[in-house]
Amino acid sequence: MNTINSAVRILDNLTKQRYLREILPCLLPLLLAGQLIAWIVLLPGGLRGLADFRQLYAAGYMVRTGNGHDLYNYEAQKRFQNQLVAQNRMAVPFIRPAYQALFFVPLSLLSYREAYLVFLVFNICLLGFCYLLLRSRLKNLAGYFSWLPLALFLSFLPVSIALLQGQDTIILMTLLAAAMVLQRRNRDFFAGFLIGLGLFKLQVVLPIFVLFIAGRRWRFASGFAGSAILVTVVSDWVLAFAPIGSSLAWLWSVGSGAASRTGAVEIVFDTSFMPNLRGLISGLIGGVLPTSYLQIVTLAISGTTFLVAAIWGRVKLSRSDALVLAITASAVVTYYLLIHDLSVMLLPILAILDRSMEAGDNQMLLDRLSAWLATFLLVAPMCIFILPHHFYVVSLPLLGLLGTLLFSSNRIEGGRGPVENDPWTPDVGLAQAHVASFRPNDWKSINERYIELA
Repeated sequence: MNTINSAVRILDNLTKQRYLREILPCLLPLLLAGQLIAWIVLLPGGLRGLADFRQLYAAGYMVRTGNGHDLYNYEAQKRFQNQLVAQNRMAVPFIRPAYQALFFVPLSLLSYREAYLVFLVFNICLLGFCYLLLRSRLKNLAGYFSWLPLALFLSFLPVSIALLQGQDTIILMTLLAAAMVLQRRNRDFFAGFLIGLGLFKLQVVLPIFVLFIAGRRWRFASGFAGSAILVTVVSDWVLAFAPIGSSLAWLWSVGSGAASRTGAVEIVFDTSFMPNLRGLISGLIGGVLPTSYLQIVTLAISGTTFLVAAIWGRVKLSRSDALVLAITASAVVTYYLLIHDLSVMLLPILAILDRSMEAGDNQMLLDRLSAWLATFLLVAPMCIFILPHHFYVVSLPLLGLLGTLLFSSNRIEGGRGPVENDPWTPDVGLAQAHVASFRPNDWKSINERYIELA
């Protein structure tokens, strides 16, 4: 007992908020160095056609020229990419709902190089708009250093990689940021509608939708459903009303890696490169278990984690905090997450850090741990430079952050509190409250209290 008490006391002292204030500015040179390396390495390749943008550009061209029905035909994708962009033995498969290709139709009127630069500038403008949306919610960070929120916004490595790869993750990030603002204003329907428009990253937004269903956020769910119906109809039109089942089968086959194993696509998806539960499981036991057993284990563990998040996260939080938890849980359990997709985690990270700056050392232990784990997540993607084949280790602080958010979510100020007589809310009131507010000298009183209850 003394050992546990001493360990908690040490952890309590190490996570003091004043240390965090001193460390955050010191991390910026390291983060900016990572940005510089990324731009030097990836920008020339992107201009030559060695970027993910080639699939989006080719998809827009295919729709514009009446070949939208072949969007999920790998050989057609490869032919158009080689014809329009640059010769490459492997094509980058288009694994998004077809409606998104319409966005890139105007860009297909330009040459690839021009379109790449225009889309890069567009994404940078979106990033600036995203910062303006959230600036009012980052006043506590700005209270220590006025330039700190913007510096953190611009120095997150996944954001730079998304920009340079010509990825659409910044669009999703902007939709999520706008939804956070709308939820703060009790505009759940429009928040859900915006996130539903992000179904081009369905592996990220679908878990968010399910979590809000579990939380009985019906206005959010109805808004999401409305935009989902809209994009489904548009996608069917783009595909000339081809059977939707074959489209979904293609998306799942490529995203899950099955198409790579069967040779349907030539590009190889290394799941151990994913910074989430799937990547962690693949990295640790991928070489031990057969592929089929590995998939079963991954689905079981990810499904269980998601179920725990849905039940434990059922506690009513403030609207923006609910989305912070949902984005984090989605990143942990989604079946497909690469480094550029981690860009969306910048929103929860900044929200948690700002809340930590506001509360200071009055925060409870788990809340301070959340802030420190969020800080680790700012730096963790830099592992790509030193541990490129073990990038799954980034999932560890991500998992830790989800755990601390779940256990401390009952006591966030401004939240609506737990739902009374709700069968979906676990009966953990006393235990969770003690864990969230735990201080080093509380061990004895907690132990005596549980003895009394027993």
